[in-house]
Amino acid sequence: AILAAGRLAALPGTLALRHPGLVFAGAERREEWIVATCNVTDGLRTIVAAGSSSQLVYLLDAASGECLHALRGHESTVCALSADPRRPSLLWTGSDDQTVRLWDVTTAS
Repeated sequence: AILAAGRLAALPGTLALRHPGLVFAGAERREEWIVATCNVTDGLRTIVAAGSSSQLVYLLDAASGECLHALRGHESTVCALSADPRRPSLLWTGSDDQTVRLWDVTTAS
């Protein structure tokens, strides 16, 4: 599993978890925590969606660990994620800013 032991595959130029929840991007270290995850699909591959303390939702290729997109729109920690049960390419996210957003992972919007 891609999140086994709190780690994602460490690939050059990709988002990777080196410590449970702490995010590193390339050589840059940020105090950013992955708070929640879930699996969605764009119809071609499985995508791990990861909600973070930095108000972003990361979309990562489950096979390679590559960061495909960083979704912006929340104004606080993204603490809840769920794939839509009827359309698995849709992702629901909830934030401490008391908003819920619906994203389409096929268009990253």
